[in-house]
Amino acid sequence: SLRIRLHPTLQSEQIGVVPVDGTLSIIDEMSNSDGVWVRISAESLAEYCAPSITEGWCLQYNQHFDKILLKQIVEPLPPKPRSPLSRSHLLLPCPMYLLLNRKRRKGTQVPAEVLASTLL
Repeated sequence: SLRIRLHPTLQSEQIGVVPVDGTLSIIDEMSNSDGVWVRISAESLAEYCAPSITEGWCLQYNQHFDKILLKQIVEPLPPKPRSPLSRSHLLLPCPMYLLLNRKRRKGTQVPAEVLASTLL
């Protein structure tokens, strides 16, 4: 499983957990010394966190492990409108990510505090 944090840092409070093979939709992405963080959509927050939570972040790429933790799911594009005169606007969904089943590489050493703050 992967921790959902209130802010994009390993020191931030844990507010939820995504199970292995769980999916998330994201609305933002940023990088820092920990790696690449993704901001979770309201729909995904509602699924994995308490109802009062309005913002949450997951580590998509862990720089300390050199490991991708979430993989983007490529969804087919929505169908085009049938009539060229149609003025309807299609709302594209947020990108979806899948939590990968992680296995640590042999010989990889990571400080215990980094390991404890990232994985469950």
